[in-house]
Order: sequence, then C-alpha cells, then structure tokens
Amino acid sequence: MLANAIAGRPLEHGIPRPQASGPFSTVQALHRKGMLAGIDHQPTAAGRAALSPSPEQA
Repeated sequence: MLANAIAGRPLEHGIPRPQASGPFSTVQALHRKGMLAGIDHQPTAAGRAALSPSPEQA
C-alpha cells in the first residue's frame, strides 16, 4: 500500500482482499508509524525513505 501511495495509485491497487478489515488495518498502521498522513493518505518523508534503496543497495 505504501508503494501504491508513493506511485500515486489507489492504495488497494493489486492487493488481494482475503478479509474486509485487512486493508483498513494496514492503512491505520501506516498512519500510526508516520508513513502516511492526512485524510487522503499521502506518503510522508518517512514513508518514502522506508521504500527507497539504501546507499549499500544502490
């Protein structure tokens, strides 16, 4: 979901829905961790950093 937010796609894009509360719980967790912000679930700097390659991987 975080990768989808960074790419500007709907958060649920390409994610199977095995249970109704799964995606909502994930969005809540990303907000609690400070990786998404606001009612429109925009990625934060921390969220972008979490998915960016580290200097060792680049």
